[in-house]
Amino acid sequence: MPLIDRDIEHLGPALKHLRERAGFTQRLVARRLGVNASTYCKWESRHNAPPVKRLILLLSTLGADFADLQQAIDHLRRAGVAGNLQKRIIGLERRVALLEEAVPTAPGGRLDQSD
Repeated sequence: MPLIDRDIEHLGPALKHLRERAGFTQRLVARRLGVNASTYCKWESRHNAPPVKRLILLLSTLGADFADLQQAIDHLRRAGVAGNLQKRIIGLERRVALLEEAVPTAPGGRLDQSD
């Protein structure tokens, strides 16, 4: 499946994953690609994306291909969705706890309506 716009936000982390899997530093990859280390760092940190020709060379340098890149992006997207859901659940649990503290209850868990 080709890269699409919604994948772009995961491109940098996916490149980082592939680089670390290959056991390379950012500086080494940048040197092999003939780019400044700060340029490569920006690719991994989502500030911008590499041109397509550089991306092809980058994947080759990392011993990866577009299928590996897409697989890493898909994994990051699923992990992000799961992480967002977990954060929402935790937020809801906190709100419920605050409400339970704020609302007085009578023995047996019923609302205390003695006021």
